Amino acid sequence: MKPNRVPRHSRAAASAILVTSLLAACGGGSDNRGPAASSNPSGSGTSAGSVSSGNGGSEATLQKEQGGSSRTESAIAGSEGVASSIESPSAESDDVTTRKEPVGRSPEGDMLDNVSNWLAEHLWAAPIEPAVQSSRGPSLRMAVVPSYGPQAATQGAWTTPRSWPLIAIHASLMPDGRVATYGTNANGQQTGRFIYDLWDSDAADLDVGHMTLPNTTSTDLFCNAQTLIPGAGELFLAGGDNFVNGHTTNSGNNNSVILSSSAKTLRPGNNLNRPRWYGTVTTMADSRIFINGGSGGTDRPEVREKNGTFTFLNGADTTPFDYFYPRNFLTSDNRIFGFDVVGRSYTIDPRDGGYVQRQTNLVSDFVSSASGAAMYTPGEVLQVGAQTNRVMKISINKPTPTFVEVPRTSTNRVWGTATVLPDGRVLMTGGSSQDNKLVNVNNSAELWNPSTGQWTRGAVGTHARLYHSIALLLPDATVLVAGGGAPGPLTNTNAERYMPSYLFDSTGRAAPRPQIISATETVAPGQMLTMGVAGGNMSQVVLIRAGSVTHSVSFDQRRIVLAHQQTGSTITAHVPTNGAIVPPGYYLLFVLDANRVPSMAKIIQVNEGNPQNIGADWTGTIGGTGGSPFTLECSADEALVGIHGSSGAVVDRVGPQCVRVDAAGRWMGEPVNRGAAGGIGGGAFARTCARNYGVTGMSGRSSNLVYNLQMSCSPLVTIQQTSGIPTPLASVGGGGGVQRALRSCGLGGVGRGLYGRSGGMVDAVGLLCRSEDRANAFPFFATSNTITHGAAGGEPGPAFSLSCQSDEVLAGVSGAAGWVLDRLSPLCVKVDAEGKWTSDPMARGAAGSLNGNMVARLCPSGQAVSGFVSRSGWLVDRLAPTCQPLVSAGRVSGATTVLAGFGGNGGGENPGVVCDSGRPAHGVIGRANGAVSSIGLTCRGD
Repeated sequence: MKPNRVPRHSRAAASAILVTSLLAACGGGSDNRGPAASSNPSGSGTSAGSVSSGNGGSEATLQKEQGGSSRTESAIAGSEGVASSIESPSAESDDVTTRKEPVGRSPEGDMLDNVSNWLAEHLWAAPIEPAVQSSRGPSLRMAVVPSYGPQAATQGAWTTPRSWPLIAIHASLMPDGRVATYGTNANGQQTGRFIYDLWDSDAADLDVGHMTLPNTTSTDLFCNAQTLIPGAGELFLAGGDNFVNGHTTNSGNNNSVILSSSAKTLRPGNNLNRPRWYGTVTTMADSRIFINGGSGGTDRPEVREKNGTFTFLNGADTTPFDYFYPRNFLTSDNRIFGFDVVGRSYTIDPRDGGYVQRQTNLVSDFVSSASGAAMYTPGEVLQVGAQTNRVMKISINKPTPTFVEVPRTSTNRVWGTATVLPDGRVLMTGGSSQDNKLVNVNNSAELWNPSTGQWTRGAVGTHARLYHSIALLLPDATVLVAGGGAPGPLTNTNAERYMPSYLFDSTGRAAPRPQIISATETVAPGQMLTMGVAGGNMSQVVLIRAGSVTHSVSFDQRRIVLAHQQTGSTITAHVPTNGAIVPPGYYLLFVLDANRVPSMAKIIQVNEGNPQNIGADWTGTIGGTGGSPFTLECSADEALVGIHGSSGAVVDRVGPQCVRVDAAGRWMGEPVNRGAAGGIGGGAFARTCARNYGVTGMSGRSSNLVYNLQMSCSPLVTIQQTSGIPTPLASVGGGGGVQRALRSCGLGGVGRGLYGRSGGMVDAVGLLCRSEDRANAFPFFATSNTITHGAAGGEPGPAFSLSCQSDEVLAGVSGAAGWVLDRLSPLCVKVDAEGKWTSDPMARGAAGSLNGNMVARLCPSGQAVSGFVSRSGWLVDRLAPTCQPLVSAGRVSGATTVLAGFGGNGGGENPGVVCDSGRPAHGVIGRANGAVSSIGLTCRGD
């Protein structure tokens, strides 16, 4: 028998009458709120009338009837004009400043709130009648997009706002396509204690298809962290607030809660080791979930194991960092890179009981508690500053993170949210120029294009989306934008949807969309994904992780473009081999047609990959942050086979031992020392692998210095591949510091050098690595060779072919030259789908001898070699590569840059060599013996 329930809208109407009656009985009808608590300096309740826009503008006051209740909202008049009139910030200090505490997190304490709290506990906490559930058939939305006018083709469009059962402070896309939201009660009071909502994203509109359900646990989920559990189809919710005496207390709890996608229920999980209110969750390559930060849990992070228990990382002291939603990102070697809201950055290795290393601090203009970020391609993060309109790109695809400023947003976007779209653009929605205030509100969609690096303004939404708002990518390639309030100038129990410009043709009507007819439902890193498609040839196959967002933070957000080939209506795509590039979990699978229009997405499951395939072209370092950076590399045709230096109680000095290696991994000669870093103390040492072995990993002991170092060696198969069980060499140094686990080159790779920091001693050290290209087994592009120049007579020498990996292009050459070209190596760089460099250049082998002077020629960033000019006779006398801008990983276009030539002036001038059809070069070919006798290019196809 069903218990008596009060319909939600009837409850709202009843509460409005009751509140009015109680206020009248108490002699009060006005809102006489005092100053907010210190942790909420700018907090305010629902706007009840006209509010100054802060720039001389005006606002219209709307009375909106909803289910019999009257709610007053402010609507910005002419918000596009307001936003465009804002000047850029005048202060551009590069100094780190003291952060203001995140605002808007204390409950109001006046009579109205006390009444609302009483209602929440005694009336709204009753069981709630679920809405009618969708049949989960074909989507009723976006089948036909109404015409929004020609401007929609460039600006996109917004739907009309619709009511939502609560303020969507938290939102997550579930594996079945439903959207889970929570964070307030039905009246918009901050608390996740009583209800949550599941909305069917296939529903015909935003105000239908809801299941508003009771939270039957005792946990208040307000301001916690949430992400999907790999393989389980369930949402993991970590921490939250405490609901006492009718309101939240702004104090953390240590509960975990699981939301089941199939049962549509919440259930308690195991308790965390620390309370965490405003914490962060990050899924790792091994399916564990890293948890850190949050009020009550600033001292140490912890890890949710696959069995649901929690491991406390005693070795990772995070006390120096702010508690508020750390911005964390998984690196390609399964560590965590992150920074706090004042810009203190770090890497955390969850091994060794946790290991924290400080990185370069971000300038304060680029960070705040209200800033947004998106990993728009693996290892590349767009960070939008909020307190100013400055924006930066952060690259974690290199041994040391790099930070580059890019063009600014049109205005400050305090509490704006960044969402990566299927076509690679990053969408910013929401925000204003002051913390949670209706001052210079920016309701426009603003989009950053990674191809051009520029921002463009899009269409303007209806409601201000400030503190406690969200934006979430949906399977139909639109973006749900909702929430804001609790507290705030608006109580946004409503939602709207932004439809990006890719959904419209030039007239503003629906653009034809490709379709995914069928697709592999479950896949693992390194495997092939098969799809049946309709709509012509597809330009891209894209995975975007199912979103989980709150407080301008999108946990685990990332976009991955898959290498693919298409035959008729069948596409085969290769999932990256490295499970840290595509961490296990649930992903939206899109295809994009030739016009970059995306399909409706299929939600697929990515399982955990082979842990042996996790890694990068480097390992993390052990040690501290003192001293100065150093890099010591072997030559392009050498492998790292040992170390030399001096040590006592610490490692005072260290350098690489290198040896030339043939195609079968055999040593050619004896190891040589290639420089050293550090001081002059301690006794000399040399540690060398057995013959035909190479260094593949390192371990040791460290704290602020490197106290002990031990290399491990494995049998060489090639210059960049090993096999077999690693054999440790004798360690060097003393017994101080903390023991660090083995750090190995990824994909069975081989060391190519050392990097780190040093002064009078070795402060930090790690390995630089080379590895085979596992994706080469699936060459979805065809290569072709140009003609060669040289070898006019005599003995030309053995042929060589030196290629970049399948995710790389030829970005330059290095080698040696005097009167002729004595030696040549291809310099290769990884690129994303837009052709942007995502790694440092690396030499991939060498041909020729070590005579002459060392030279290197590198294209400008974002360009690739597309040809060369040369002089030759019997040998190649002179070489000058030519470069063009990349427009994708397999295409160049634009003006040609001729790099400085090297070598002599003998021989004859040759006609220029160019890759056909706007292709970038992918390697070098030719013949060489004591010198390079002929040279040509291998060119990459699409």
